[in-house]
Amino acid sequence: AYLQNDQAFNNLPAWNSAEVEFSVADVVGNKLTLQSNRVKVGAGVKYVTVSASAYFLGNTPEGQLRAWVQVINTSGAEKLGVESYMYKANQNINTMLIVPTRTVAVEEGETIRLAIQIGNTATFNLVQRGTTLHVEVVE
Repeated sequence: AYLQNDQAFNNLPAWNSAEVEFSVADVVGNKLTLQSNRVKVGAGVKYVTVSASAYFLGNTPEGQLRAWVQVINTSGAEKLGVESYMYKANQNINTMLIVPTRTVAVEEGETIRLAIQIGNTATFNLVQRGTTLHVEVVE
C-alpha cells in the first residue's frame, strides 16, 4: 500500500501514535485487501511477510522517531508490532525509517497498519514517494 499524496501531521503530540492513511494498493489475488487505511487478511492466509518505510519531510524535531507495522486482531487490540527507531540529531534534514521484513502468523479478519510516533510535538509531512507498507502472503 502507498500514499496517494503526502500526508500532513500538524502538531502531533509527543509520543502519540498516528496511523498512516494509505489510499492506494497494488493487489494481486483476493487474499489481502486495503480497507480503512489497513491491509485486511482474507480467508486461508496463515502467514504474511510485512515491511514498511516512512519518509519524514521537513522540520521533524531533534529526537526519537519511531515507525512500526502493527498486526491488529479482530477485537481491535495490537497482536504484535515490528518496529524501527532512530535518533535524529538535526531537525532540518529529511529522514527515512525502514521497518525490516518479518514473517508473522495471522488470522482471517486481522488488519495490518503502519503507525508512527515522534519524541517531541511536531508538524511534518510523510512523503508519498517514500512511504509504503508491504504485505505479502507466504502461506
